[in-house]
Amino acid sequence: MNPARFLRSVCLVLLLCGAGWLAGCSSSDVARVDERRGCCPPGSGRLGAGVNTAADEFAPFVERTDRGFILWFTSSRRLEGKKRTSLPNDIFTSRRSGMFTVHDLCEGWEAARRIEPIDTAFDTWTKGAAIIRGNEMFLAAEQSIDHPGVMRPSASGYNLFLWNMQRREGDRFANPVPLGNVNEPHWWTSQPALSSSGDTLVFASDRPNPDFPQDTSINIWYAVRKGGVWTAPRLVKAVSTPVDDMSPSIDENGNLTFASQWDFATDKRSPSGFDLYFAGPLSAVLEGRGAAPVNMNVLTAQENVAVNTDADEIFPHIVTTEAGRFVFWASNAPGGFGGFDIHACRLPSPRVWLLPVVTCYEKGDLPTKDIHVQGRPMPGERLQVSIDGRTTTVASGEKIRVEVGQTVVFTRLRGADECVNIHCEPVTVRVPFGDTLQLVPIDCDCNPTVEESVLLSDASGIPYFITGYWWPNTTRNFQDFNARYATGELKPAKFIDRNDYDYLCATKVVDEFFERNVYPKIERVAERLGKCTAKNTGLLITIVGYTDACPLRPGSYAGEEVLMAGVRIPSGVSMQSRQLPASNGSGSVDLREGGQQGNVILSMLRAYYTMKTIDREMSEKSESYRRMKSENRVFYSLDGMGIYDSTAWRGPLRPEAVRVRHSCRKTPRPVTYWCNDPLGRRIEIFIKTVTGDPGVVGRPLETDLVQKEEMPSDMVPKPCGCHRAEYAFRDSAEAVFVRAVLAEFIDPVRFSRDSLYLREESDPPGAKRFVLTTGCLESAA
Repeated sequence: MNPARFLRSVCLVLLLCGAGWLAGCSSSDVARVDERRGCCPPGSGRLGAGVNTAADEFAPFVERTDRGFILWFTSSRRLEGKKRTSLPNDIFTSRRSGMFTVHDLCEGWEAARRIEPIDTAFDTWTKGAAIIRGNEMFLAAEQSIDHPGVMRPSASGYNLFLWNMQRREGDRFANPVPLGNVNEPHWWTSQPALSSSGDTLVFASDRPNPDFPQDTSINIWYAVRKGGVWTAPRLVKAVSTPVDDMSPSIDENGNLTFASQWDFATDKRSPSGFDLYFAGPLSAVLEGRGAAPVNMNVLTAQENVAVNTDADEIFPHIVTTEAGRFVFWASNAPGGFGGFDIHACRLPSPRVWLLPVVTCYEKGDLPTKDIHVQGRPMPGERLQVSIDGRTTTVASGEKIRVEVGQTVVFTRLRGADECVNIHCEPVTVRVPFGDTLQLVPIDCDCNPTVEESVLLSDASGIPYFITGYWWPNTTRNFQDFNARYATGELKPAKFIDRNDYDYLCATKVVDEFFERNVYPKIERVAERLGKCTAKNTGLLITIVGYTDACPLRPGSYAGEEVLMAGVRIPSGVSMQSRQLPASNGSGSVDLREGGQQGNVILSMLRAYYTMKTIDREMSEKSESYRRMKSENRVFYSLDGMGIYDSTAWRGPLRPEAVRVRHSCRKTPRPVTYWCNDPLGRRIEIFIKTVTGDPGVVGRPLETDLVQKEEMPSDMVPKPCGCHRAEYAFRDSAEAVFVRAVLAEFIDPVRFSRDSLYLREESDPPGAKRFVLTTGCLESAA
């Protein structure tokens, strides 16, 4: 070992461990406690004779228990059983029951007693500062010169090591184990402090400074516990000075305090020896982003309290209780019991201001330690503030004064925001020590209130379309259909049948569906898109048309030319076509599943004319829709899937009958049929917001949907007419053939073969057609 370093270590221990003559104080066991600069208000100052003696008392640490408090400290008073080669320093405890206040802080402590026996050899060794976190004690004790780090009866020397012990019960600890990676055999290591999490150990050591090998002073170091093993110590550079920096302490709020011979205000050696300094959050200090350490007198000046004096002040320890915040420390100021005495006084509440700032981050992209994203500040956002159970309100960006040690919870007050849904988790802050402004970031997940995806569908059993027709059966469209049908305009579409259902009754449900579901939702989305989004955000309405499983009779489309889904549906095209011309004029496009006997084209037309209906009505009803349309921000995506239930026509076997209770009939008895299922004559409408040009947008995936709405049962009107189906044929032979086929599927319980009857009609006059009518037993009778 370096002899000069050893000699310096001995002198250091003498300074802290029993050299009362260094302070020039009386050796009397009882001394007057006078009020002087450095003492606290009346009733506080030096602790009484139960703790302090003519020897040195230092390194106070207060542990809270169920019954009160235990003061752990180190004393150099002479003890029996100590080795003559060791200094007499050992650990003592003093108890007090109940809470201490500023008026009785220094009184009421029981007579100190030596720590409970630990080990026959270890009990004879010199011990230094000790701290406790949970069931662990970290303390300084001498090492063996011959066998560093090994506890031996012959151990001697003043180069202290750091040790760890485990609590057995109460204030009994046992099994001292040296901290392997932390201790350095040739250098003094002492004065431990532990973070509240237990994973960061801070201590003082005179080992060489790696940045300045010529520095022979004491510095503050730290190590991190990972997987139960301590990492190699590193220098705490933010508080490293050319002189001695020592006795670090970490309070319950994670703030570092320590003693130093350096005056950080003037940046030179202090003329008053060791003073106490407040460095702020340990995490910031270790990362090198903390503020310069502040003299404790600066923090206490507001109440005319001075902790630091012209003497040496060392070993600060801050305690938070219900009665306030208190600091314990050791000082060799004159007028005490002798040497270093333990002092205590109340810390005045510093001016701590919290500044909550609400920031919105879209779609869950909240900032993390590794990810930095740009958020949107929300000034004026209202917050409820709970301070130790009391509540008030502040706005984002508004300062609030709080007390050290208080627990403050910020919760966003929900307000009306038509453009953004905001979700903010409550933020809890344990107010740190420091006369400063603390920023409290409140990061919120913010999403547009516009419905991202909505599916509108209906399963009421009402046909949304007249058999073979393509406009949805709203009242307005039904009136137009009757007018067009009367003029013969729809004559080429021989597959249209207006008499197989009470379509006037059905219009009530169809109107209700559009007026109650479709139009209001499009209006709401369009209005919010207009107010809350950029010009490149648009409204996409996807419409999918379906048919029932019945094949279409031969006929042609009688309507305007339609361009959709990459194809062209020209007026007059045969509905039985298996192909359609491509919309870009390059060849033809095969229809899915061979056109499903006309149903694919019909379902496509139904999607197209549903779009025409929606566009007409919304253009008349909604200013928001008209404005977005004029800005080219309304997009339609159309498709026709053909048969809704494709299993009803594909297989070679007779499909199972479908039983549905219809609303537009006089009796509640269900009607049985195999293909003419009104449930299949339906549409599905998807409403979704898009950014930029949507291009070719297909049907949204089911996973995109956030809402699926079916027509509620209370919207279905009362029964109004017996179900009847009529099929027109071009000649009697075709009609007779179909009648024979249908007869095989008749339910004899509810129908008779006679309910399938043919009649010959001349409509319009001069034309002849054969009509096959199906009806229930009541009408057949």
